[in-house]
Amino acid sequence: MLRKVHALRYRATACELLGVPSVSTTPLPSSIATPEIRRSVTATTASSIVTPLRWCSTNSNSSNAVDGNASAQTSSSSSPAAASQQPKRKVQIAVVGSGPSGCFVASQLAKRHPSLHVDIFERLPVPFGLCRYGVAPDHPDVKNVEKQFMELFQSGRVSWIGNVSIGTQIPVQALLAHYAAVVFATGAGGLKKLRIPGEDLAGVLPARSFVEYYNTYPFPFGSPRFCPFDVERTKRVVVIGNGNVAMDVARVLAGSYKYFCPTDMNCVCLREMMKNKIEMISIVGRRGVNHSAFATAEFRELTKYQEGHVKVEVDPFALDAAIAAVPEGKTARAHKRMMELVHQYTVSEEAFAEERAQRMTDSEGIPLPSAAVAQLNAPPPPSVASSPSDRTPSVRADKRGPCTLRFRYNLTPVAILPSQHRRNCVGGVLFKTCRTAGAKSEEGESEFCVIPCDLVLTSIGCHAESIADIPFDHKAGVMDNVQGRVKGMPRVYCSGWAKNGAKGVILHSVVDAQETVSHLLADMEAGLIPTDATVVDEEQSPPPQQQQREDEVHVTDGQLQWLKVESQAAGGADTSKAVPPAAARTTMAGKYGLVDYFVEKKLQPVSVAGLQRILHVEHQRGVDLGKKAEKIDTTRDMLDVALGGDVGKKADERIRRITPARSDAMMYLKELLDDDTDLAPLAHELAKDMPHKLAQQHPLGRISPGQL
Repeated sequence: MLRKVHALRYRATACELLGVPSVSTTPLPSSIATPEIRRSVTATTASSIVTPLRWCSTNSNSSNAVDGNASAQTSSSSSPAAASQQPKRKVQIAVVGSGPSGCFVASQLAKRHPSLHVDIFERLPVPFGLCRYGVAPDHPDVKNVEKQFMELFQSGRVSWIGNVSIGTQIPVQALLAHYAAVVFATGAGGLKKLRIPGEDLAGVLPARSFVEYYNTYPFPFGSPRFCPFDVERTKRVVVIGNGNVAMDVARVLAGSYKYFCPTDMNCVCLREMMKNKIEMISIVGRRGVNHSAFATAEFRELTKYQEGHVKVEVDPFALDAAIAAVPEGKTARAHKRMMELVHQYTVSEEAFAEERAQRMTDSEGIPLPSAAVAQLNAPPPPSVASSPSDRTPSVRADKRGPCTLRFRYNLTPVAILPSQHRRNCVGGVLFKTCRTAGAKSEEGESEFCVIPCDLVLTSIGCHAESIADIPFDHKAGVMDNVQGRVKGMPRVYCSGWAKNGAKGVILHSVVDAQETVSHLLADMEAGLIPTDATVVDEEQSPPPQQQQREDEVHVTDGQLQWLKVESQAAGGADTSKAVPPAAARTTMAGKYGLVDYFVEKKLQPVSVAGLQRILHVEHQRGVDLGKKAEKIDTTRDMLDVALGGDVGKKADERIRRITPARSDAMMYLKELLDDDTDLAPLAHELAKDMPHKLAQQHPLGRISPGQL
């Protein structure tokens, strides 16, 4: 009996978070409330009344279609004649992933169809994906789109549901049972590997691990409190890949920590970057300079970045040949402008030839007789000694020396070599070179060279992660789809990097979202997506075994028809007279149909009201630290803040380190002293009477971060 009471209390809490109306005024929808649940909820009505929260919306004027349907069900239960006057339930669409792509899909759906309601599901307690955890902290203008997304969540047409993982906590078939269609915009969470010897050495890590570190990707998904490498020992860095992510990490490692203090960079990262003494960063590309993956604006920003402290150098190349070789996807004018800009920072041919002669090795990484890796075998310099006492006393600990950014091309990594002094750590990277600039690595006469380094960051791309029951193309690293339609799964779509792979910038997601939404709406007009509830009543449903066999037949028919529609759409045939697939069974209850999953899995969904509490605490924490914002670094703290009330208040005090109570002696401080009195002597006296824990939390003489 006690276990049943706890289950009922949790159901009441879940219903409150879901925005389900109070049991004293409006019952749960019949599609999600069994007779046993109704009797249990009715029995506890007298002892506990739940005041509902609006789901993912703070606008009191906005209305939810399912709320209106629930109230209509109450009247229809008392009067059968009123059932015919029941307002039609809006078409429910589910979007999985609240990054830029998912938000753009929801925005396009709400804009282009007035009878749609969109629910966005997010694995984390906070939305925005790449905007929040992928964009560099010194690019706040790129994050301005977050304000547009917040307005979308509060419009009443789109609901955001955080801390819910689709595919693990809630199966995909459960979404299809309560939604007309499902759109996956889950991004590209998988990382590509070099698959070369030595990749498991200490000091070899993906560049995204460092990006997630300084962007405070929350625990347990990330480790924002621990730097993934030893900053104090690092003097030389090799970044394999030259895309925008490589440019971001190079800019963070090359610059001074003071440049990032006003941003929302992780304070733990700022403290680690104070130890930064990196002198050389090599950004290596496998192909020629004409195939550079970075944008012109990114390179121009790097050339003007902390001038006098950061120096940019590029391997020499033939400008005319590079301009003539226009890569696919670029215009000749833009490509020429970028090549002319990059060519201004090339080193001389003599210096390049001398440097290459010193680094030449054989295919095993053994130096040629001319001496190749003297720096690799040399002892570490005194400035990177393990203990602070070994440093030169004349050098300040926080002083940042100059740093050189070197762009290298036509180098393919062959192996990662260990250090001669620490065999389990990286000491250099063996590359295979090509004599002809712009030629493929497999062509022409190959040579080998070694670039010494203490850290290797790989930025060679990423791929989408497979989701249970969703067809996946492992070779391409994307969901198996045709123009956004997932193959073999009616009413399932994909968009963004899950559809096309990890390429392009945030604004490219707009065009891709428009294409996916256009196909979804076209299928809806063709009758392939239901616009009303099509599920049969529970009393008329066949036995479970028979129902399972029939569902298998229906799904097979739907898959065959879906493939037929895909081929017709690809050939430009008319699909307006297509027949809806038999597998299109949905209650059209939307998120209300998932209440049982929330209760069974004991999930804690986060609404927009909870999201606003999280963002408010992060902003206030930033004010305390004298910066724009300071992100919360654990999902547990986010969930506590999102709950509000006493739990949220305690979490706020814990995160911001606010003293919950003062010593009694501090209450009389204002009456005992004048405004001109020096408080330092009295503060020391009062500290003797303060509780021990309170004194530990607030040590005397500590300078607040805002005064740095």
